[in-house]
Amino acid sequence: RGEPIVFPASVVSPAENGAGETWETYIGQGLEAKFTLDELQRSGVRPSVALPADSLFGLVDLQNGFEPTEYWLGTANFFAITQYNRSFFYAMSVIDLGA
Repeated sequence: RGEPIVFPASVVSPAENGAGETWETYIGQGLEAKFTLDELQRSGVRPSVALPADSLFGLVDLQNGFEPTEYWLGTANFFAITQYNRSFFYAMSVIDLGA
């Protein structure tokens, strides 16, 4: 209770990142926070806020029709919501309604 749930992020293209692994590797990798901040950043994920390096995250993509896709870093608390309903949109709605 009271723990962070999700953080906004952006992604950079492989050309901009210069790394071998891309952020796309981390999309659709299950319903749990299992990646380190270092792993995600090396692949081109850029958190919008400072995050604890010792926490685990999952990369969430929210596609929005003709609008740009939103990217978020979900914590274990975010993925706990998806145990009830697997939809990332559902989880984000729960978070928005609870704020």
